[in-house]
Amino acid sequence: MIKRLFLIIIALVVAFLGAAFAVRNAHPVDFNYYLGQINLPLSIIMVVSLAAGVLLGILSTLSLLIKLKFKSASYAKKCKRLEQDCQDKIELIKDKDRQLKALTENLNQKTSLPNPDS
Repeated sequence: MIKRLFLIIIALVVAFLGAAFAVRNAHPVDFNYYLGQINLPLSIIMVVSLAAGVLLGILSTLSLLIKLKFKSASYAKKCKRLEQDCQDKIELIKDKDRQLKALTENLNQKTSLPNPDS
């Protein structure tokens, strides 16, 4: 609830500052581009330039984000494979331990038998 109220207040402040910016920069200027020229208010040109910069920034960061997602997925697969290898090795060690105990018991039984020569 408090977070939502805080966001609403921030949005209102940003909207107020944006409106004040537009009023203070309302005088028209000539915008020359490759295909021609247009007469627009300075505030519109600045807002469009800001939006274009934000969009280009997001697009340039997006490629890095996608690359990191693929790398993360690769590491997750590798981690899962290593965990499975560890589990396999643990099972192998347990199996060898059981075999060793069985052999030890077998050896103890053979050595505890009375010697028929005596």
